[in-house]
This record gives sequence, C-alpha cells and structure tokens, in this order.
Amino acid sequence: MFLVMIERLRKMIQKAKDEGRIQGITVGNDLFITHILSIDDVLLFIMGYVEEWQSYKDILDCFCARSGMEVSMEKWIYMSNNMQDSLIPLKHYFPLTFWASQ
Repeated sequence: MFLVMIERLRKMIQKAKDEGRIQGITVGNDLFITHILSIDDVLLFIMGYVEEWQSYKDILDCFCARSGMEVSMEKWIYMSNNMQDSLIPLKHYFPLTFWASQ
C-alpha cells in the first residue's frame, strides 16, 4: 500500500514539473532532478525560488490530505552552498532548519 501512495506522490511531482511549477536542480545538459524517493524518505531538490517551494508545499499538503500520511517536520532541513537572504521567507512555508555550507 505504501508503494502505491508514494507512486501517487511521484506523479504529483512529475505533473508539477511538466506544468513548469517546479524545476529541480540541474545535473547536466537539460537534465534535472526534482526528487528522490526511498522506503521512508523523500528528498526534494529545489532551486530556491519561493514559488517552487510553494508548489512543493501544495503538493505535500494535497498528498497528506489524500493519503492520511504526515510529513515529519522535525526532519526538515534546508541545505545550500549559496544561501541568500531572499530565501528566509521560506520559513513561512516550512518549519525549516537552515544549514549553509561554507
């Protein structure tokens, strides 16, 4: 059952990417990664645009409402090697712990 639910999440993310609401991160020429799904973890790759964060939040809210599952907010962390002040408003979307590499 869990795999069926995660497949639904994958489809929701793919649809948002196809519609241009999320981009993911560039890993090569015209190759983007938006997410990695494992047994009990979801990694989301986001360029850092507030609109993209909002799209992911909308997807997760919808997924949780439909599946009855919950996001473990204690595990959320934002990592960046180039944190910008403009990303601080993201705390309004997710209760994130911010970490930036030096």
